[in-house]
Amino acid sequence: MIRKLQSYASVKGIKVPSSSTASYCTARKKLDEQMLFEIFEHTADRLDKIPVAGLLNNRRVIVVEGTGVSMPDTPENQEVWPQLASQKPGCGFPTARICACFSLESGALLSYAIGNKKNHELPLFRKQWKMFRQGDIFLGDKGFCSYFDIANLEKQGVDSVVTLAGRTPVSSAGSLKKLGNNDLLIKWERPVYNTILSYSKDAWEELPKELVLRQIKVTVTHPGFRTQGCHIVTTLLDAKQYPAEQIADLYLKRGDVELFFRDIKTTMGLDILRCRTPEMIRKEILMVS
Repeated sequence: MIRKLQSYASVKGIKVPSSSTASYCTARKKLDEQMLFEIFEHTADRLDKIPVAGLLNNRRVIVVEGTGVSMPDTPENQEVWPQLASQKPGCGFPTARICACFSLESGALLSYAIGNKKNHELPLFRKQWKMFRQGDIFLGDKGFCSYFDIANLEKQGVDSVVTLAGRTPVSSAGSLKKLGNNDLLIKWERPVYNTILSYSKDAWEELPKELVLRQIKVTVTHPGFRTQGCHIVTTLLDAKQYPAEQIADLYLKRGDVELFFRDIKTTMGLDILRCRTPEMIRKEILMVS
């Protein structure tokens, strides 16, 4: 931007501005982080109120995705967002993990949480639960297939549609009821508690002892490619109100979220951050969000 301004000034025969960004950086440091966060929340709220045609019975669908970003190699950044352990000191860059919630209809970024390489996406996602409203549908990939999260979102009146992971698909013989072709009503029992779970024993004890879910097998075919498939589990149990085909179509739209992130990272330069301290990194992410 500065180079363009300098070129313009040179063509017009006016004084060419300095290339130094010192004044800009000084002014940016004075921006209040809380003020930037409030602006982001206000913008997200306004974008989310733009009328759109609902994808499934006119319910708001929130899709969740994670991505990684790198930043300048400074001691301050390394302390908060250390580089990968496989990289030798001085040969890598600090990396942060961002887990974000988007409106599937509009593509608007509604909320996000930042972590380091040690943070799994699920704990970052849980920091954003308060963003959900009763009646929402949570759409996630296999990284978000969690008994704990599905159960707690259901308590909030939020339904889930996620890819099955960590469990063997239930067969027709083991299901509660066959709702249709490749569409089963199933039951999950609460997982046995152990210390590797990402939540406390008190939180585990508050979970229901079982969840009644729906398991739908989705087959994806593309001419010239091998047929692929997956299983979806959902709390949308009414097969008449929510036909399996519509849920499958909704899940296949989940790939759009990768385009949302790509647009932000490419257009706004979020893939490689430029600030040299954690405080300014957080402000930079707020500015481009």
